[in-house]
Amino acid sequence: MGKVIEKWHRIEEFKLNGEFLYQVAFILILSVSFLQTSTYTDFFVPSTLHRWLFVGLGLIYFKIFFLDRHSFKTICGNLIVLAYLFITWRSSNDFMIVVMGSLILGMRNVNFRQIIRLYLVVGTISLVGIFIDAELGIIRNIVFVRDTTNAVRQSFGIIYSTDFAAHVLYLVLAHCYLAFRRLKWYHYLSYLLLAIFVSLTTDARLDALAIVLTIPVAWIGKRAADGHLGSRLVAGFYWILPILGAYLTIWSAYFYTPGNHILVKLNHLISGRLLYGRVAFDRYPLSLFGQKIHENGWGASLGPMTKDLDHYFFIDSSYLRLLIIFGITALLATLVIMTKLSWKSIQSNDYALASIMVIIMISAVLEQRLIDIAYDPFLLALLAKQSSLKIKEKNFERVHC
Repeated sequence: MGKVIEKWHRIEEFKLNGEFLYQVAFILILSVSFLQTSTYTDFFVPSTLHRWLFVGLGLIYFKIFFLDRHSFKTICGNLIVLAYLFITWRSSNDFMIVVMGSLILGMRNVNFRQIIRLYLVVGTISLVGIFIDAELGIIRNIVFVRDTTNAVRQSFGIIYSTDFAAHVLYLVLAHCYLAFRRLKWYHYLSYLLLAIFVSLTTDARLDALAIVLTIPVAWIGKRAADGHLGSRLVAGFYWILPILGAYLTIWSAYFYTPGNHILVKLNHLISGRLLYGRVAFDRYPLSLFGQKIHENGWGASLGPMTKDLDHYFFIDSSYLRLLIIFGITALLATLVIMTKLSWKSIQSNDYALASIMVIIMISAVLEQRLIDIAYDPFLLALLAKQSSLKIKEKNFERVHC
């Protein structure tokens, strides 16, 4: 009886904690966003998932305005950012930037490492569950065939094969971040095996390559954190790579012409992405706050479609999507966030987040998932507890991955 009374008193004394509320909201938003990338959408009316997404965002806003402590300056900053997110959403007709921006704003006084742990746990459970249900036939496993090689590309319950591969990539990055300073050969081997699996089953070459590149990038970063001079000389330049990747991507697409043999070969190597980037520049002017554009893909959740090159148009690169769809300000803001996170990681002699940003940059050059919370939770570090960004020696053994 005494224990029951004690528990009751604990319930009575419970005070709503902003960090706990954020974690609940994050799990809800991540779960809904993950479902939206799967063929489970066959069983939901789109408005149902959107309502749950709004519930999660409502919790985030409640934390921001009622639980967080603010100065007049931060209150004004929050209102300006939220107004910007609303304007960009209405201009682009894409709600993704509101979700990511709101989650970043809500991260004040929240432990970033704990959020990455939640991402890894929820994401792994979700992906494995979707994979099993697709193999059992409970949901659709959409299969595509690459015309040039006749390679069979399975999606395992995700709406597209490259989306499944991207989920694997970002879960690998989450594990790499959490285990960074205690990474061993068997971790690297597991990443390599996952890359082989992704390559053989989905033929998602970029994601498989990015998983493989995680090994040397993390290894160099880890050695840099341990004080090795050669590795520090290399990893010390990680911070500039997001900017360099964006510049080269935009420059290559903008100046692409059929007469430039080097760019033509590069365009062929990356499945026509430079060509469609050039088409995007031809069709749509640059703007500050984005614009609505019309895209025609290969079918995704609708299943394989006949490839009509006269009508196909899709902007794959995250950098180009930010510039064309969300506007110049969105691209600059994202680059500032990535660069700042990398720079702080290097300056704190941690190198973990800087190493992760290198791989995210590689993905962002050719794929569109940079500001999609279903894949990338790492931008949330911007306003997180600073103490949660640096891995401390005494905490190595407490990390469970």
